[in-house]
Amino acid sequence: MSYCTIQDLRDILPKNVTIGTNLLDRNVNVLESQAEYWMDQTAGIIDSYLSAFYRIPLIEYKEPNYSVNPITFTEKYPPPIPLINARLAAAQIYDYVMMAQQTPNVSDWGKNMRALAFDDLSQIQAGYIQLKNQEFTGKRF
Repeated sequence: MSYCTIQDLRDILPKNVTIGTNLLDRNVNVLESQAEYWMDQTAGIIDSYLSAFYRIPLIEYKEPNYSVNPITFTEKYPPPIPLINARLAAAQIYDYVMMAQQTPNVSDWGKNMRALAFDDLSQIQAGYIQLKNQEFTGKRF
């Protein structure tokens, strides 16, 4: 179960990496099923970081959308969790697609995305960021 969507990944990935449904299409580098695999794998990393403080898996909460009449509610995960999941998955996908045949097989872009994601996770663990509508499992000392 991932915390982000394919569109979140498309927004973060560089323009030369595209996600599609058929690798025979001209500019498709990654199948949606492969992207979903990496999103699920990196969601596990997020869960392992947060399991000491929050009930895992995280739950979606409903937020009102006032731009639509009548007011509707959209379900979403608390920020910055979707962004963290998308950054980690995008880094894995980019290194998988673009850097697989090169040495070293880890890109600077991927390192930067991972550093940003793990910095956010560290801030959540330290208590600087609290996740909206999530249940605590432990207390911070």
